[in-house]
Amino acid sequence: MNLELVNKFKNIFTGLERAHGVFEKSNEPQNGKKVEAHMKTVHEPPTIQKFEQHLKGEYPAMGIVPIDDNNECLFGAIDIDVYPLDHKKLLVNIQKKKFPLTMCLSKSGGAHLYLFTKEKVTAKEIQMKLSEMTTALGYPSAEVFPKQIKLFQREGEEKRDTGSWINLPYHGRNRYAIKEDGTAATLEEFFQLYEKYVVSNLSKIKTDFKNEVIKDGPPCLQILTEDGIGEGGRNNALFNIGVYYRKFDPDNYKNLIEDYNRQYVQPPLKSDEVLVVIKQVSQSDSNGAPRYSYRCTQPPIESLCNKRLCKKRKYGVGGENDREHPVYSDLKVYKSDPPRYFLNVDDFRIELSSTEDLMTHKKVIQACIEQLNRGIPNMAMNEWNQAYTELLEHISIDYPPEEVTKKGEFKELLEEFILHQGEALSFEDIFLGKSYSENGETYFALKDLMDHLKRNDFKESRAWVTVRLREEYKAKDLTKMIKKIKVRLWKINEIISDDIELDVPDMKREEKEEEEIPF
Repeated sequence: MNLELVNKFKNIFTGLERAHGVFEKSNEPQNGKKVEAHMKTVHEPPTIQKFEQHLKGEYPAMGIVPIDDNNECLFGAIDIDVYPLDHKKLLVNIQKKKFPLTMCLSKSGGAHLYLFTKEKVTAKEIQMKLSEMTTALGYPSAEVFPKQIKLFQREGEEKRDTGSWINLPYHGRNRYAIKEDGTAATLEEFFQLYEKYVVSNLSKIKTDFKNEVIKDGPPCLQILTEDGIGEGGRNNALFNIGVYYRKFDPDNYKNLIEDYNRQYVQPPLKSDEVLVVIKQVSQSDSNGAPRYSYRCTQPPIESLCNKRLCKKRKYGVGGENDREHPVYSDLKVYKSDPPRYFLNVDDFRIELSSTEDLMTHKKVIQACIEQLNRGIPNMAMNEWNQAYTELLEHISIDYPPEEVTKKGEFKELLEEFILHQGEALSFEDIFLGKSYSENGETYFALKDLMDHLKRNDFKESRAWVTVRLREEYKAKDLTKMIKKIKVRLWKINEIISDDIELDVPDMKREEKEEEEIPF
């Protein structure tokens, strides 16, 4: 394959350099059914060779984390995970909104809408812009990449958090881009689309439609205002408009509600219905604050709800007396021992040190206070049980290098005990705390191994160690007479050192050669 094209593709999809995603399919895509897959994060750089394999259509296919270690991005994407999806209708809508998005088919027949930038921008900026686009396109619940605006790093430790990755397009002949005429784009034509739509200034992309009417308010109300509010939801729509106007202009909200009804509700509600809405939103609690907040779970705004984006608006949910829970999303488990979990709380990333912490909402609150300097509302146990159960249905798994797991640490210490304790010449040397090897088998006393582990601060129990020996090394315990003493030993297949022997230079010869140098 032309490596110049591969390198150009790699430069466009530059993201996190210390890890990437891999995708192995387990079934063929079918209409209306997602591809089942085995997906994981590997802690290896996404090399040019892996990009080439991906473009050739070989497995595993590649995924890239858009956010880098500086929390910046060169690209982002909207994942439209709807099946079946009318791609032609979506493409027309993108063109109508004049969004600089490149549509590619996803692996299961959905769509990935890519936004490319000439220079790196903050993950927060591109995520915000894409979130606004999802609502404007009518897919407010669509996933947005990058999913994180900042990768988590515990003070004093190297970064382990790898964020969330998205499958790349052009896996062989699959996942191709769609041209403006609705036909498939070759890789070379994809590069032309990139050149046409890559942006240099995100702020110039207009996404806040009718913002002058619903200024800094919920995006769902902005879209309703642009599209018009018809029959079959007018009362609830105007109620939410009223909640917004009371937040926006407490002194004049009643007149604003009436004006809005005349201009944007078709046909307008009758005056007595408008008065009912005004009476409802005018109610206050004992402190004088508005009694009612947005009815996000009712039509017509339910289908347009984008709570994550709405919470960022001055007059969105979560303001004043609204005690809204944060949006929990993008749970990832780092398969160390014990496992560690990373979780998005709104736009921020926290780390939870154990499965028990994940299952306990007070531990989530504690993590937010300690890591984000932010308090969040408490959740009832049954509510949190339901919340983390839903998160687990979409959990992503991050497999760390073996050496950072308990099994990996044990393997290193076992090899160190057997190979670097000094060579034993006979079974008698086992009394000196060494291991002895003959005929392809190695013998040692469990007590000596446990003492070595203890000296290296390895705190697992004897039971844990013996289980590992039996499962990982097919070890057997036995008794043997050594110097007329019955000794209990363990036997495993001999471990061979893979150390590289280096030639030792002849220093005397080098000294002699140095003496012959005439200057």
